[in-house]
Formats: sequence, C-alpha cells, structure tokens
Amino acid sequence: MKYFNQDFLNFFYLLSQNNNRDWFNQNRKMYEQEVREPFKIFVADLVKAIREEWAPDFELLPKDAIFRINRDIRFSADKTPYKEHVGAIITPGGRKAKEVPGHYIHLSGGTLMIGGGAYFLEKESLYKLRKYLITNGIEFEALLAEKDFKKKYGEIQGKKNKRLPKEFMAHVASNPLILNKQFYYMAEKNPKIIITKKLLPTVMDYFRAARPINNFLQTPLNRP
Repeated sequence: MKYFNQDFLNFFYLLSQNNNRDWFNQNRKMYEQEVREPFKIFVADLVKAIREEWAPDFELLPKDAIFRINRDIRFSADKTPYKEHVGAIITPGGRKAKEVPGHYIHLSGGTLMIGGGAYFLEKESLYKLRKYLITNGIEFEALLAEKDFKKKYGEIQGKKNKRLPKEFMAHVASNPLILNKQFYYMAEKNPKIIITKKLLPTVMDYFRAARPINNFLQTPLNRP
C-alpha cells in the first residue's frame, strides 16, 4: 500500500522555508490531508503488522504513538514553532512509555529514519541494565554482531559516562558498553521510499532486525 505522495515531501520542503505560524495556518489543510492523516494510517498498519508477526497482544493507538509537530521552544534558542518531520514511537505505551525499549520512525522531506532501543533510562533502570550486561555482555555483543543488524544499523549509539561506581568500572575494559547511558540504534534511508509501496515492508524489515536487541534490553527492566 502507498501511504504518501509527492505532496508529503513538498510540504516539508516548504515548511523548511517558511517555518512560522502564519504559513502553517494557511497550509494547515495540506498538512492534515498529506501528512497527519496518512501518517496515522501508516502507524496503525505498523502496529497491525507487528501484532500479526510477533506480538499478538500488542495494542497501540496512533494518537498515543505520534509526536506532536509543534516544537517545545520554551528552553530552546531555536524559536521555529514546528518540527520539520513527523515521528512516532512504536512500543507498548507509546511515546509516554519512555523507558520501554521500542521502535522509532521519523519521516521528513529529506530523510527516512528508522531506529529504536533504550533512549531514556532512569537511574534505577540504567543500574539494572548495567548489572545485566556484566553477566550477559557476551550475548549482547553477539546480538550486535548479527549480520542483519550490523548491515542495517551498524552499532549501538548513545551518551556515555566517563566514570562509574567501582562495581561497574572493573568490567569496563572487557565490556565498554557498560559506560553507555543510552542504548539506541538508527538508520537513515532515502526519503523517496516514503512515497512508494515499499515503505511499510522496508520499515518492518528494519524493525525485525532490531527485535532481538530490544528483547535483550527489556529483560532486566522487567525484573524487580
């Protein structure tokens, strides 16, 4: 199925040249018809595809997955009011379940980004994951070395601590990922895919390759 057409790409190009409220309000109908509504349908179909393939109990409404296009400019030097992309978190709980390792999709006029992992981890969750890595680091390295994941995403990314408590620092030499505060992965694809029938199967192919990584990251977070 084809979800978007050239007007989707055109909208974001024009927005990048006119990122202000007056222009957006004048072109709100184009945004709603060419961006917002087809993106809702696309996200709903992604959820359905995941449910049918590997998570029969997975439920997520598009409104709970999709980020608002309005930017939060309260503490930003950049006062442009709108994001120049649409994005969604595909995971139980959607965008509000920040700690749940899941999948991310980002569409704009200039790129298609597909990623996921554990981006926001509170102190307790990060501690659990680091403890798990001490005893399961070899398994994690093997998952990261899987041919399909390596080809699509390359490696785990994320901010790192320079130093950790002694219980962790003793393991850094053999398992440097323990220093990570974030464990995410990201791939960038040609935006032309967005306006073809290949969009959904391409995204699902990338989500599928990352599923073992998400499962690994989730395991210690489920423990008391």
